Amino acid sequence: MDERFLLEVIYKGEQLKYDAQLRSRGYVHYYEVDIDGIPVQFEPTKKAATAPW
Repeated sequence: MDERFLLEVIYKGEQLKYDAQLRSRGYVHYYEVDIDGIPVQFEPTKKAATAPW
């Protein structure tokens, strides 16, 4: 389930575009974003997983 998408971010008034993926490892899903050639992984914490929103 490695879904690729383009992540668009506005930072200091400049629009930046990054190649990103939604990936899974076991039961954990996380985002991997390529920032200037460096793969950066973002995954939820247990607290975020139980947040009411």
